[in-house]
Amino acid sequence: MGFRHNFLIGLGGVGGAALKAFREIAVERQGEYQNLLQQGRRFEYLYLDSNAVDVACATQWKHHGQHIGLVLGTRSLLLSLPEIVTVEETFKLPQLAPWIGENEVASQG
Repeated sequence: MGFRHNFLIGLGGVGGAALKAFREIAVERQGEYQNLLQQGRRFEYLYLDSNAVDVACATQWKHHGQHIGLVLGTRSLLLSLPEIVTVEETFKLPQLAPWIGENEVASQG
């Protein structure tokens, strides 16, 4: 038996394409996919990208007329940073600070 909990992570455009390809195969092999779900297997997806347009498109993916888009989560992490940011300033950004936690560089500044 395979893994019960499957967490698929896509980073950037190529990672998004890989997630889309996996979901397309799940549609094409719907019977097998449903059988895995009935056996208690879970598939969760995480797509991280700094391109907001690509992330928005990922919610609209279709394959043979069937919606296979990802559902936006309740929490997100914006990966793009302002053009002029030092390492020390990065630790203070409100969208990153909770993810980074305590850091020597941050506490020395």
